[in-house]
Amino acid sequence: VLLRSNLESNLESNLESNLESNLESNLESNLESNVEFNLESNSESNVESNLESNLESNLESNFESYFESNLESNLAPNLESNLESNLESNLESNLECNLESNLEPNLESNLESNLEPNLES
Repeated sequence: VLLRSNLESNLESNLESNLESNLESNLESNLESNVEFNLESNSESNVESNLESNLESNLESNFESYFESNLESNLAPNLESNLESNLESNLESNLECNLESNLEPNLESNLESNLEPNLES
């Protein structure tokens, strides 16, 4: 009976001890494993998310910057060039038109006004 009692007591004690030990060991192991897994998983996810976000942001920023820069650099010289060209063209055209329209009546008027006195004299 004493043997049996010791055996049962030892069994219970060993079971409890092993159970506690295994529980602690498994808890620590699972905790470490989960922490590592979550870190890797979150790290990958964050890296992808940050990459996409930064890529979009940089693309938009670069496009706007490039677009504005090209607009400014192309607009200024083209505007000046077109203004000069149009001014010269319009000036010449207006001068010719005014000369022709004013020259004929003035010539006729001057001829008539000068011709009469000269004829009379």
